[in-house]
Amino acid sequence: MKKYKVVIFDWDGTLMNTISQIVTCMHQSAEMTDGLTSLSVNAYKQTIGLSLEATVNSLYPNATDVQHTLWQQHYSELYVAADNRQDSQLYSGVVETLKLLQQQRLALAVATGKRRRGLNRAFQHTQIQDYFAVSRCADETASKPDPLMIHEVLAELGLHPDEALMVGDSVHDMRLANNAGVDVVGITWGVDDRETLNQYNPLCVIDLIEELLMVPGLANK
Repeated sequence: MKKYKVVIFDWDGTLMNTISQIVTCMHQSAEMTDGLTSLSVNAYKQTIGLSLEATVNSLYPNATDVQHTLWQQHYSELYVAADNRQDSQLYSGVVETLKLLQQQRLALAVATGKRRRGLNRAFQHTQIQDYFAVSRCADETASKPDPLMIHEVLAELGLHPDEALMVGDSVHDMRLANNAGVDVVGITWGVDDRETLNQYNPLCVIDLIEELLMVPGLANK
């Protein structure tokens, strides 16, 4: 049976419940940018996990460069303010699960659409950075679903794709894992539902993070 050596986690919507914060900031950014209209909650949710640049290009493909720049500036300012208020928290069971995985001598990593300074703020707030051997952010490499983010994580750890397991909540995470040639587990407490995630051939889709400990190749048996 395959035995994984690293578990690579998405952040937003997987480890931390930031979905409402992200959607609110996207909505307010559109209202603050002349010529842009606010979109549906679902439209905003479907971009969570992409880089900020890829997000605004997807949401407003016909907007001008100036509008794209202003939207990103507004979003960044609003999001920092929300972070400073600590509007979002880790999902229940995250810390305990990370601890148990680490006790099994698994390396842990983060692959996120956040910018580095955003992940650093999240680390400072949650104090879980010491669980992770390596992390990659969207402003340091190619945005999901380009596989470069995972390839760089594996290169830093000296591991191969068949030794890695990705965990994520969105189609962007599924496609990232598929493109990188790594196995993936979907989770249902984030952006996309079980039916959507199952279209990307995950090992399984779980409803509680504690169920990750029972995934073949991670289970301590």
